[in-house]
Amino acid sequence: MRIMVQDNLETYDQFLDREFDLEGDRATIRDLLMAVTARSGGMYQMISSTTNDVEPSEYMVLLRGSAYQFLPERLETELREGDKVRILRAMDMMSGG
Repeated sequence: MRIMVQDNLETYDQFLDREFDLEGDRATIRDLLMAVTARSGGMYQMISSTTNDVEPSEYMVLLRGSAYQFLPERLETELREGDKVRILRAMDMMSGG
């Protein structure tokens, strides 16, 4: 199953388009986020090991224009062939003087 991901993981000011080919006929948002983490070599941990969920202060995940938290199945929402998922990494707080 081919999914398009648009993210700002490597840069805050522009979004990059990436294709992911997920195995099998059924894949969930959780499967995709695990694939993103694996492709990054673990640099971007999308799912917290303590909460088993996305840390909302670190990432926002949108599927078909809706934040995953508002979907009935949340991370277990099934993806469709050709879906576009947007992953936004939160900007670090900047201090000033």
